[in-house]
Amino acid sequence: MKIILVAAVSQDGFIADKNGSIKTWSSKEDQEHFAEMKRRHSLYVMGSTTYESADIKPEPGVLRVILTRNPNKYKDSEVKNQLEFKTLTAEQFAEQYKSHDTSLLLGGSHVYNEFLELGCVDEVYLTIEPVELGNGTPLLSGEQTIQEFMHGKPVSTTNLNDAGTILEHYILKN
Repeated sequence: MKIILVAAVSQDGFIADKNGSIKTWSSKEDQEHFAEMKRRHSLYVMGSTTYESADIKPEPGVLRVILTRNPNKYKDSEVKNQLEFKTLTAEQFAEQYKSHDTSLLLGGSHVYNEFLELGCVDEVYLTIEPVELGNGTPLLSGEQTIQEFMHGKPVSTTNLNDAGTILEHYILKN
C-alpha cells in the first residue's frame, strides 16, 4: 500500500492554530486541493485529535481509520468499513489494510511523526500557506523537521494562488 501524507502548514510550521483550526487560515485553493485528494482515495488514517477537531461523519465507500489509545471511547461512533477506531502502529496499519492500493495520512502531529519515523510514508503533499500563526499545533511532534524526512527537493512545486500559497510534492520511496 502507498501511504500519502497530506498537510497544510503555516510558514512557521503549524498545522492548526491555537484553537485547533485550519479552516480559518488555509486558502480556498488548498481546501480545493485537499477535497480533490480525498475524492481520489477511499482510505484515510488520522489520529483521534484530528478526528475530534473535524466534523467527520461515516460515508459509504470511504473508510476512515482513527488511531487511538482508547478505541472503546468511540464505540458508539464506529461504523464498520466507514469509521473505525484502532490501536495500531504505522506498520500494523499498513499490514492490516494492505488490500488497499493507497491511504491518505491526514494528521495530526504524532501520527505524522510516527509514520515518517518508521519509514511508512511514500509521498508527501505539503501546502505551505503564507501566514505566521505564532503558535498552535506543530506539523511534527518530535525533534526532527519535515525537511529531514524529505530526502532533497520536491519533485514538483505548484503556486496555488497569487497570495503565495505553494504546494510541494515529494516522493520518499517508490
